[in-house]
Amino acid sequence: MLVAYDDLSITVGQIIEKAEWFQRLPLEDATVPVNELTDAVVIASNTASPSNVLGAAFRLCDVHVNQFRCVCSIYNPLLFFAYKTMLNFGVKAEAILDWDSYVKSDQDRKTDFAAHAKCEHYQPLYLEDSHTLGIGIYDDRKVAVGAYNERGDGKHIAMIVSENPKIIEWAEDLYDTYREMAHCPDENPPDIDGGFDGREW
Repeated sequence: MLVAYDDLSITVGQIIEKAEWFQRLPLEDATVPVNELTDAVVIASNTASPSNVLGAAFRLCDVHVNQFRCVCSIYNPLLFFAYKTMLNFGVKAEAILDWDSYVKSDQDRKTDFAAHAKCEHYQPLYLEDSHTLGIGIYDDRKVAVGAYNERGDGKHIAMIVSENPKIIEWAEDLYDTYREMAHCPDENPPDIDGGFDGREW
């Protein structure tokens, strides 16, 4: 009973400590092994500091990784340029863009590299729907998972960063789930004439 209580206390403690992130995590993606989050750092934006998460995402861009995989659900040209720097350094990368992010990057000549495979070590994919989750996987040693709400004041973003192998495994499984739903623009060109909303980071 004491062991069970200890496990439960860790779970409850992590849910409370990382509530800003949990409340934004889509229910279908809330399969994270909660007790493994003890090492995870939470970065959250708010009205006073709206760019907290964006700044953390910039700092995570690492030209020394061998492979970078990501799910992008928010279009931000500055962050895309940071990703391009990683590509310029030869980092092997794959990006799954949600519908809005794909359309916006495709229609902007400054960021259209994100929507098209213009170098052999980069593969873009796209989703047919808009999403509220972002994933960054840096080799197999670090992950960042961000989420935001669409209602009320919930558009502020919360992100966790972790090097725990169990959290990395969870993020990779989550990434693979999105990858199964994604399409390759070269094999299945999208119809982008339907327009898009104005969401930006």
